[in-house]
Amino acid sequence: MKKLLGILVLAAALCAPAGAGEELTVKVRTDVLSDYVFRGKVLNDSPVMQSEVKIERDIYSLRLWGNADLTNRRDAETEFSEFNLDFKLEKAVYSNAKSKLLTAASLFGGVKYYSFPEIDQESTTELYAGVDAASLFDIHARLTVSYDIDEVDGGYVAADLYKVVPIPFDFKLGNQSFKVSARPELGYGWGSNDYNRAVWGTSGSCMTDWHAGLAVMAESERFEFGPSVKYTDLIDGDVQDAQNQSSNIVYGFSVGVKF
Repeated sequence: MKKLLGILVLAAALCAPAGAGEELTVKVRTDVLSDYVFRGKVLNDSPVMQSEVKIERDIYSLRLWGNADLTNRRDAETEFSEFNLDFKLEKAVYSNAKSKLLTAASLFGGVKYYSFPEIDQESTTELYAGVDAASLFDIHARLTVSYDIDEVDGGYVAADLYKVVPIPFDFKLGNQSFKVSARPELGYGWGSNDYNRAVWGTSGSCMTDWHAGLAVMAESERFEFGPSVKYTDLIDGDVQDAQNQSSNIVYGFSVGVKF
């Protein structure tokens, strides 16, 4: 609870009256997905709705995210089984459009609080930090190091490659002009001994999972929407044995609005 209060204090600072040049932006987004797979682990093998509210100002952002099972398997109304509160700082530290190897780089870090109101699982807190670097061909390499300081007391490292590819198919809906882009990505995950023991029931640190995905998004000044598909698979043999189905295909659709 003390960690949650700490995040809320940071949120209060974020939402304080903005100074000159510090515009406050609020984004609301909902994803409907065929499954909920987190770091290779299947948390829900039926359709889910994942919604978020994100507040951004300058280098700070605060995101409240929730996951709900759409199948009502508990014979009750659809309820959120997980909430995350994520406070993040991200700042560009390098930019050189003429560079042949590195055109831009940003550093980020933050704290994320996980709570599970509808299942028998303790809330927990993660600290994370990383770097996002872009090459001459606009291919981004993103490295994120996370460490659970609460229930798990272990670390997870995610390494991802992605690229935003403009698609020449602009269109208008009402008074909104939309641009379309595709985002292919490829990523790998590594878990420490303590992380793997807590999440998978295995021993030893190892590469745990990998994924490949593609999202196509139409965006205007205020709105965004589009489909996505992602393939996930487990790598380590012991980790594979801990889950009935090693590989999964997750597809979905996203809708968002910005204020």
